[in-house]
Amino acid sequence: MSKNINEIIEKIAYYDETFPKTELQILLDKREESTPFLLDAIRNADEVLDKLMSGEDYFLPYYAPLMLAQFREKKAYPLIYEIFSADAKTVDDAYGDFITEDLHRVLASVSGSDVSLINKLIEDEKVYEFVRGAGLDAWLCLFRAGMKTREEVISYFKTLFELPCGEEDFLRGALVGSCLDLKAVELLTEIERSYAENKVELMLMGDWDDFQEMMAEEESRFSGGSGKYHDLIDDMISEVENWICFRNPQEYMRDFETPEFESDFKDNLVWDSRYDGTFVREMPKVGKNEPCPCGSGRKYKKCCMK
Repeated sequence: MSKNINEIIEKIAYYDETFPKTELQILLDKREESTPFLLDAIRNADEVLDKLMSGEDYFLPYYAPLMLAQFREKKAYPLIYEIFSADAKTVDDAYGDFITEDLHRVLASVSGSDVSLINKLIEDEKVYEFVRGAGLDAWLCLFRAGMKTREEVISYFKTLFELPCGEEDFLRGALVGSCLDLKAVELLTEIERSYAENKVELMLMGDWDDFQEMMAEEESRFSGGSGKYHDLIDDMISEVENWICFRNPQEYMRDFETPEFESDFKDNLVWDSRYDGTFVREMPKVGKNEPCPCGSGRKYKKCCMK
């Protein structure tokens, strides 16, 4: 069976524009046999990052953390920490949106409620700022899953407000955002002081008046909504099959053909009279190895394509 698992691993290792649902499901069904291969796929941080930066369409290090998260595999925890505590620019270039969309849920899912490495990511100034933010959201995932109490989250967040930081600090702004998600009224004094000392990035969170309005009006992300942002990973296939790189472009664009999208983003679109009621993007088709049109400087396949 190990030979067959290895063959499947090799088959899905590189992106070929098709979604390998059958192969991923076999790996999930054969957890005991596939786990060692998946751990090996992320075992050496330098090698993983080098391969992702090589220009090839290497996808295994995207699949592996999600499958191991679904398995609640604690052995993956230090391996994932090693990858995402590496050089900030390299981590950003290699993992892109995975960091903001998936990493927090992966960390929480493999941690087994042990926050020691999550805290190291959050508190290390050399770590990529969005990875540090993912660490904060991992705490909220653990709270939502009942693996940490509200008191534990509040207590840890309070210590983060005591860390030194400069003006309009990204982490402080992300921390304020996490407090908003949690409706952490227990930390309003610390939050107000952060605003008074100009330590909150206003582009991220708005000013103190904006924050108070959001605290008063916004529903908490933990109020039982249908979103999965703070849920642990339970079905990685449903997560991955919605990645843009696996979706039919026309089907993907239909998601945006709504009155809300027309209202909010009409300035970025042009009307195409050939299609009744359809908006299309005002940018040409971009090849996956071309620079991403968002201006990040990364290749399209490593940025907005995913």
